[in-house]
Amino acid sequence: MLVRKEKANEQLKDYFLIAKSIWSIVFESVLVQQTNKEVKLNSKNTNKGYLIFEYNDEKFLYEYRIKKIHRRYDEKKCDFILKERGELITHKFKKNHIIFEAKFDSEFPIDGCLLSIIKRKVINYITQTIKLDELKESNIK
Repeated sequence: MLVRKEKANEQLKDYFLIAKSIWSIVFESVLVQQTNKEVKLNSKNTNKGYLIFEYNDEKFLYEYRIKKIHRRYDEKKCDFILKERGELITHKFKKNHIIFEAKFDSEFPIDGCLLSIIKRKVINYITQTIKLDELKESNIK
């Protein structure tokens, strides 16, 4: 019985390391950047915005919404809602919404792979930018 448990632990560790390697490859292949840099990130405009990317010669426009999922801790969740998909994006953007663009080195599945990584990168970009601005402000004072 103990031998089976040890073998199962080894196999689980192997599968975990394989999955972690795949996740790292996908994470490193995704670039997320703000396209409308004239709009400054602040606490009022970070909870909602847009994401644009091209995949298999088709353009995608998602609206993202970031929600706090725990009152006590600073945990957030990013939801994507597909707004437009096709050869051309015709959506009119409001002036104060943040627009991100994602680019990929390789083609991985959108659902369950790219969108998951992009969500994490959008939240990280926003959080880090706001914290960096707060640090700059506190150093000026």
